[in-house]
Amino acid sequence: MSLLKIKVSQFGKPYAVTGRFFKLVNAADTVEIRFIYHDDSELVTELYQGLGIEHPKEFKSFFISSDTDQEVILFASTAKLTDDRLETSLTGAASLDSSTADLVANVVSEIVPARLGRRSVLIACDNVTYIGGANLDGTNGIKVDAGDSIELNTQAAIYGLSPVTYSPRILEEIN
Repeated sequence: MSLLKIKVSQFGKPYAVTGRFFKLVNAADTVEIRFIYHDDSELVTELYQGLGIEHPKEFKSFFISSDTDQEVILFASTAKLTDDRLETSLTGAASLDSSTADLVANVVSEIVPARLGRRSVLIACDNVTYIGGANLDGTNGIKVDAGDSIELNTQAAIYGLSPVTYSPRILEEIN
């Protein structure tokens, strides 16, 4: 595994580093890279900061150049680089939606419809309720005791079954 910090200019410079994975971790401007494979075939590509390439076969070296003189940090290896800093995680919902559902005693009913963009749903149960999918029955549902709640991270429809008629409370996080 190689994490290299190198100076790049318009004059291509060769590097004898092998690998299948290549990523331009840090760069001020676009760079041109010419990969040389073990069978002497070549691939020329342009990359900018954060971009990478997974090669179908191992390269034995590469030449790198840029119209801008710069110092870059790059990764070249037979193992893949994972950089979680580049992934975005939402940390809160854009909106909340409160509702109630109607459950009739001993009848499976959709209590939360499918909804694209929903992050999660909280179902508060005042009576024993079984929660599940469209094939819900008393033997395969998740039992939620009276006074408890269940939170599910799903965009799918949710069904409920209760031995008594009542209205569970629903709170959805929507993005």
